[in-house]
Amino acid sequence: MRYPLNQAHLETFKKYCEKWVGELSLHGFLTSYNFLPKSAGAMAGAHVNTEACRVRFGLARSWGQEPTDAEIERCAFHECLHVLLSQYREQTELRNSDMPKDKHERVRWSSDREARIDRVEETVVVTLENLFARLLMKPTVTFDSWQSSTTYPAGAQITINGAPATFDLPETNAPAGR
Repeated sequence: MRYPLNQAHLETFKKYCEKWVGELSLHGFLTSYNFLPKSAGAMAGAHVNTEACRVRFGLARSWGQEPTDAEIERCAFHECLHVLLSQYREQTELRNSDMPKDKHERVRWSSDREARIDRVEETVVVTLENLFARLLMKPTVTFDSWQSSTTYPAGAQITINGAPATFDLPETNAPAGR
């Protein structure tokens, strides 16, 4: 099943991109936002022109999962990490002196190197994304009285009667004590 995205989703994506552009100190980039072409095959994307300091963020028109705020923020964060790494990636571009002399060898070597750079960049982005998701995007649960029949998400920060609890709950029912 595909879930369609609309202008409100794009505005939410824009809001989160702007948040992470600020958090990652990417202020020098001019940004624009639109929907990706149907052929893109990704949930979101970022086209970066480091020379012009421009970024075109894009959001897919449909997803294979429900587009929650949390997933939209995660996509925005993921794409902003690509923008952050684009400045470093530019430094890995080929130099003419590094290229093989043979034309066919040069084409193969160039595409192999580009594929390796893509894999390394994606590994770094996904690693950082997962790290930040665990550290910064933990759900928070607040309630006024203990509800022993309720299941809370793993890592939820609990407040009991207005006072922070001193433990993180695993994904389970109520803990043995307070």
